[in-house]
Amino acid sequence: MDFLDTFVLTTPTASGSVSGSGILAFTDKVGQTAKEDIKNATLFASLASTTKYKVNEDPSAWYQQYFQILQILGFSLQSSSSFSKYIMKSNSMKIDEIVLDILSGLLTEVESTVVKEVMKTIEAEGENGKPTSILSSNSFTDETGGFQVYPCTQSPSGDVMLKAGFFYYKLHKEQKHILFVDVSKENIDIRSSTSMCVFDQKIYSMCRNRVLDKLGKKQTTEIDSFTITD
Repeated sequence: MDFLDTFVLTTPTASGSVSGSGILAFTDKVGQTAKEDIKNATLFASLASTTKYKVNEDPSAWYQQYFQILQILGFSLQSSSSFSKYIMKSNSMKIDEIVLDILSGLLTEVESTVVKEVMKTIEAEGENGKPTSILSSNSFTDETGGFQVYPCTQSPSGDVMLKAGFFYYKLHKEQKHILFVDVSKENIDIRSSTSMCVFDQKIYSMCRNRVLDKLGKKQTTEIDSFTITD
């Protein structure tokens, strides 16, 4: 399923994609089927939540709706934190540095490395690259926005773990771009929440086709909205 999706990295040790307003980062332990399922499930949950709540207006309600949907799809919530304000450690920082700092207590060294690799790949695409443009069109406005980062791995016991960081920002001064540029602490407020889930693929397999069908109809609607000349 390629709706609002692009793979940005595939190496022997890591892979990543941008899907809607989410950045997914997979270690090499996660199988291809699980990757596809997680991409589609998180995209579906994001799109469905946005039909009820706008993340830039009520991020907490959006977040709660999002996880209600994920749990129906087979994600068992193991831990979560409420949204809290991030205190910048210097007068200016890059958003990707802030993301890694917030996630640092949740990630293993391997997972952190994978997230860094995916972020660097997106940054290398530049502000006009497809991954950055997808994030910008789905995540950011001139003043407010929200996005997610999903590090994923598989434990030795076989459990697929989805760790998630949810980020919401509000700018006090117009700024053309957000990702991979320095922002001053006077210019931005950032709130975040982190969570960890175990993904039950057997449960998801019972609704996989329904999710794909819903996303397919969404894609068809988008295509049908365009007019082409003979």
